[in-house]
Amino acid sequence: MKKESITVTWSGKETSDYSFPKGTFKLNKKVDLSSEESKKLGGVLSNFTELQLYKFDAKKVSNPDLIRFGLWHNYINNFNSRISSLNGKLYISKSSVESSILKYFNITFKNHRSVLNLKYNGKGYVFDGADGEKVLYVQVDELYDMGSNQYRVNGHLYDPEDSNDMNVSRVDATEKKVKTGKEPFL
Repeated sequence: MKKESITVTWSGKETSDYSFPKGTFKLNKKVDLSSEESKKLGGVLSNFTELQLYKFDAKKVSNPDLIRFGLWHNYINNFNSRISSLNGKLYISKSSVESSILKYFNITFKNHRSVLNLKYNGKGYVFDGADGEKVLYVQVDELYDMGSNQYRVNGHLYDPEDSNDMNVSRVDATEKKVKTGKEPFL
């Protein structure tokens, strides 16, 4: 397919479970990903699944959602470099939370406040750690170009700690390519 997409209208009969239902469908161009690109995109999506954000709509995200994402993303991925101890509790600077929100949402965030068990002290957040939850990651299987810098990702969730659990659930996500710094971020 040389175009970004084609539209197919089917008015025939369904003769099996694999037949098209009647209607009009838009078919998007499949993007060939290298193994490295597939792994990188899976890593981006895994930043949401490791926080148990399985159904996430960036258009409906709230300030408390952004704060929780910025804090817990760093807790899981940057514990040694961004989390410190403060009077028996854990601490993260507001700038660390802001940088994760900028990277993953392209939002310059300044609306800091206490959220649930995350106490904002004017410079950052004081909180208790939490470990022990099962962490699932995304393996990208296919990527389709939907036009306007939007892509549809098909893949699956898997648990790397359980070799019998290689395909926990299907993943269907829509990503938008944005430019953050020098390189595009998808």
